[in-house]
Amino acid sequence: MQKDSSISARYKIWQLYMNKDKIKPLFIYGDTSVDQEQFEDNVSLCKKLIANHTHILIKTDNPLLFNTALIASYQEGKHLYICPSYYTQNELETIFNQLPIELFLTSDGDAFKSIVLNPNVKSAPTSSSAVYIFTSGTTGSPKVTQQQWDRIQHSSLNSKKLAHMTWLMTYSFHTYAGIQVFFSCYNNGGTLLYYKNNSQTIVEFISEHKVEVISATPTYWKMLINRWSHTTPPIELEQATIGGEIVNQDVIDLIQQFFNPKRLTHIYASTEAGTSIVVSDRLAGFPIEYLTKSKDIQLRVHDNKLEIKSPYAMTSYLNAPNPQNIEGWIQTGDLVEIHGNRIYFVGREDERINVGGLKVNPIEVEKALCQIEGILDCCIYAKPNPITGNIVAADVILKKGYQLDTNSIINQLKPLLADFKIPRSIKQVHKIEVSPNGKKIRHQ
Repeated sequence: MQKDSSISARYKIWQLYMNKDKIKPLFIYGDTSVDQEQFEDNVSLCKKLIANHTHILIKTDNPLLFNTALIASYQEGKHLYICPSYYTQNELETIFNQLPIELFLTSDGDAFKSIVLNPNVKSAPTSSSAVYIFTSGTTGSPKVTQQQWDRIQHSSLNSKKLAHMTWLMTYSFHTYAGIQVFFSCYNNGGTLLYYKNNSQTIVEFISEHKVEVISATPTYWKMLINRWSHTTPPIELEQATIGGEIVNQDVIDLIQQFFNPKRLTHIYASTEAGTSIVVSDRLAGFPIEYLTKSKDIQLRVHDNKLEIKSPYAMTSYLNAPNPQNIEGWIQTGDLVEIHGNRIYFVGREDERINVGGLKVNPIEVEKALCQIEGILDCCIYAKPNPITGNIVAADVILKKGYQLDTNSIINQLKPLLADFKIPRSIKQVHKIEVSPNGKKIRHQ
């Protein structure tokens, strides 16, 4: 028997009405929201802008425009170069001189502004396309990484259990981590929130939109919990993910106690190697069996440093020697230690502080400082000294109700650290300076 079309139509309308509260916009940026239909219309308009060009550079501080250009370039098989929004005109000129850019996309309010750099050249289609992401530059000059479109979306295929959920973007949207979060949300039909500084606090923003998924660095998680008002009950997250910095047990426990997420994971990922390690047992470090269990991503420890071979790694740097050796292993520069059946990250080789010829690992000092009552978070860095070359310096964030007592802190550190590792300069700050990826910036 054929169903009455009018009954079928009325049934669909009834379904939409009953599920109206479950229908979410795709993107929210401050007071602006964009649904699926609007986004697809914007992508179509962007495709017309880039149709006759292959190598495109985008620089914008508007995440909605960036998302549009990202999907349009992916679907049209373009080479998209992602310039951080804070780059200066001089840095832009360097990019124009070094890279084969044909079209420059920027923004004028909520609309694209396109500048054709080579008006007499019409690009021929290429057999392959890519997206080019700038590294954060926290440990040196920023590098340009070439990424294959399918590789950069690989981790989003493992996010199907988070389909149709509401995500918070904590990273700068133009970074590798930000693009990973975008694709994980977009490819699984979620809603992505970008906090825009206005009269509403981040806590109010999260609570109002009933955020279900947050991925952030330990520094961001601590900041968020510290800012949470006592009058606003913590939300219960579906998924909490920690990455970008070393994840200690105290951070895992803090998030567990405050947000009580159904799933709590910490990951090791980098712009060069992609997402390589995912740990979900709510313990710091990762099991030693990860060195042998993985089928596609291989891990090994050489001279106490982690090395990775992955089919999801970047293709190459455009402006620096390739970090992969002839066998395909990426030397990450991350220092690790093996204790029993677990491997722990202890810092980066290039972040160690030279104090009169003795090496200080900032992470070790930060871990000791955070054991002191009243210290919420801290950042260790080198401060020039005419005698030893450097001394260890610390910026500390205190918990509410505590006052800085330098002598007390130093005395409490003495049983925990060798004398040359103890900070000689301790300064109270209200926030720790972070990179676009949410990582601590260690002043030099």
